Amino acid sequence: MRTPDDNPRAVFDVFWRTCAENDPLFAPKGIDWNAVRDRYRPTSPPGPPTINCSRSCGT
Repeated sequence: MRTPDDNPRAVFDVFWRTCAENDPLFAPKGIDWNAVRDRYRPTSPPGPPTINCSRSCGT
């Protein structure tokens, strides 16, 4: 079973949802939290991070 740690987009979703559920000031400040999600979620990678081993190992 995958955890949010495996997937940057899932981490983004957990963060976004936590903020949405716990910050009562978005509406009074005029922040459209759904629009914020729509704007920034596509910038998070869709899958697990990858490591270029040859570059990381100096080969």
